[in-house]
Amino acid sequence: MRRISDLFILTGVLFAVAGMALGVAMGMAGDSSLAPVHTHINLLGWTTMALFGLVYKVYDRGGEQKWMVVHYWVTLAGNLLMPIGIYLAIKTASPGLAIVAALVVLASMLLFLRNFLTLRAG
Repeated sequence: MRRISDLFILTGVLFAVAGMALGVAMGMAGDSSLAPVHTHINLLGWTTMALFGLVYKVYDRGGEQKWMVVHYWVTLAGNLLMPIGIYLAIKTASPGLAIVAALVVLASMLLFLRNFLTLRAG
């Protein structure tokens, strides 16, 4: 199995490309109304995914892979849902999905805290 740290980093890079592409498209169109979507793709998608991957690369000693995999999928779900939810909140004044996504992102960070504390103790 591919190391989970590498999967986090690769996914983060893919989010960075998507966020940058949206930023370029907004700049070319002269419309920055989706700047919060662009920002969250870059911040949550690129930054947190890459940081989680780097931390796991440093601290992973072969244990707790199951919880790191759970963390990956929860993080991916939150990072995909958040920009969609923000888009819907901006365009349709319906913040429901953004609220759900924020709770998923919070759960992701709590999983990271759990995993980090476990790795540090090991």
